[in-house]
Amino acid sequence: MTTRNVRSGVEDRWHKADGSRSAKYGIAARWRARYVDGEGTEREKVFSVKKDAQTFLTDRMSAVHTGSHLDPAAGKVSVERMHMAWVTAQGHIAKKTAQSRRTAWTCHVRPRWAAVAVADVRTTAVRSWIAKMAADGVGVPTIENSFHVLRAVMATAVDDRRILVNPCDVVKLPKRAHTDRGYLTHGQVLALSAAVTRDPLVVRFLAYTGLRWGEMAALRVQDFDMLRRRVSISRSVTEVDGGLDWRTPKTWERRSVPFPAALTDVN
Repeated sequence: MTTRNVRSGVEDRWHKADGSRSAKYGIAARWRARYVDGEGTEREKVFSVKKDAQTFLTDRMSAVHTGSHLDPAAGKVSVERMHMAWVTAQGHIAKKTAQSRRTAWTCHVRPRWAAVAVADVRTTAVRSWIAKMAADGVGVPTIENSFHVLRAVMATAVDDRRILVNPCDVVKLPKRAHTDRGYLTHGQVLALSAAVTRDPLVVRFLAYTGLRWGEMAALRVQDFDMLRRRVSISRSVTEVDGGLDWRTPKTWERRSVPFPAALTDVN
């Protein structure tokens, strides 16, 4: 950004350069503060008091020189419009993640924020929105997903220089209530597998390897090393919108997992 040759000043709208009255004498505000922003657009605002015009001009020119000046009209874009711009740049994410974000937007973010201008989103209002969801019994994971969508949309507005700071950055979310995990004993695993009527080996395989369902469903014959009794995990599959989405594992790392000799007995 260059600030050379920037035209600025406070002008008397009621008088001409020679001191005579102009056609605007006595009409509306007298003083006009005029400046050129960092993008080269000339802007102005009128005031009744010269001191107010000068203060405004000083603030604006300081913002231009420091690079913190924003087009006042840029922040008037709605959150919904900004969300559309953000979504178009999310082609790299998994389909399941995209589906989760769509649900969060439709059910919780859009009803509250769609029509609000990005410049009008306040931190206090975001906190109140989160508190209301919690009071309405919305689960913490859903609150997290909804908040992260709004924060990402507002981050896009910052990137586009529509707002200076993201009002979501300093907001804290409710903490998750962690419950004790329950682990099945060997006898319980065998009892559970005996109780199912279809593919009981699946129950035992998942129990003794710790694989996620999508990781197991994506396994191929070539992934098994029967001599070393290990299985290689390199991909995962999830059903999304009636189709299958094939991805790398959730941790984005390939790994090799051992399985007990008892699982080699298909009987």
